[in-house]
Amino acid sequence: MRLPPAHHTPVPAHHTPAPAHHAPALTPTTPGTEPAASTHSRGRAPRDSYAVLVVDDHTDNLFAMEQVLLPLKRRVLRATSGEQALRTVLRENVAVVLLDLLMPGLDGLDVLGYLRRLDQTRQLPVILITGVGRSDELAERAFRLGAAGFLIKPVSPWALRAQVEALAALYTRIQEHEAD
Repeated sequence: MRLPPAHHTPVPAHHTPAPAHHAPALTPTTPGTEPAASTHSRGRAPRDSYAVLVVDDHTDNLFAMEQVLLPLKRRVLRATSGEQALRTVLRENVAVVLLDLLMPGLDGLDVLGYLRRLDQTRQLPVILITGVGRSDELAERAFRLGAAGFLIKPVSPWALRAQVEALAALYTRIQEHEAD
């Protein structure tokens, strides 16, 4: 897979190291990225310009998930709130959303509900991630709202990459087909 064109290159993020007492769900190694403004219309971008949006109110978790996703050679965008996630999805070409379940303000289920009500994001794959442990009730609610996946922290890096790449490839193919 090729890297995105230069005009879609994300702006480097300022990195705040994780406090020693709060270990992230995954181990980071290098700085990540933040959302960049988009100049293209949704659904018309080349396959390799579709990004993965990671949403979590803990920046150390964002950073760790970005590092796990680096081998996929896709842009990784960040959002630290449900509101910011919704704005980013509407501005950028996003192929998959990794969404923390518990956040202040709009939580993951709220964001998923909004995404399913909008025509342009109804089919966007969303994987909910939670650190509250196994909850069949939460998982059922997530899948009833249209989640593509439900993962429990700590997340296996291999499983996360495999799910993201499969969903991103499928979504971008569908978008390319609809654009033709």
